[in-house]
Amino acid sequence: MKKTILYFLTFVLAFAFFACQNEPREQEHEGPQIKELLPGRWELTSANRNGRHTELLTGTYFVFSPEGFMTTNFGIGNGQDRTSFIVEDNKYIRPQDDKKKHFSYEVVLIDDTTLVLKTSIRDVSIEMSLKKQEQENSMEKPEH
Repeated sequence: MKKTILYFLTFVLAFAFFACQNEPREQEHEGPQIKELLPGRWELTSANRNGRHTELLTGTYFVFSPEGFMTTNFGIGNGQDRTSFIVEDNKYIRPQDDKKKHFSYEVVLIDDTTLVLKTSIRDVSIEMSLKKQEQENSMEKPEH
């Protein structure tokens, strides 16, 4: 009887130990959130189209304001459109007003100097690596 109780307790403790390890932890993210790192001007350094390097997006930029506005020459914006955006789940950048069919982006990587965005256009996967520009020039509008 004592062996049965000992085996049972061992099983219960082992089960509890492994079950607790697999529980998702709340907010493991350390360091700044995307919203804190985004503001500024980001310029394209490289791009992939369906996993293959492409030069078609050369000159692409994004400007994110601290107030939640985005200006870009990617897609239909051509640098003339300014739209408000939101960050969802600390992973996705989405336009708040989608009447003009702006793109949504997945943030693959972000730090103080690098931003990698992923989006899809008509089943074509686009991944863009961007570099943050110096603060003094980051909020300027492009020349027309």
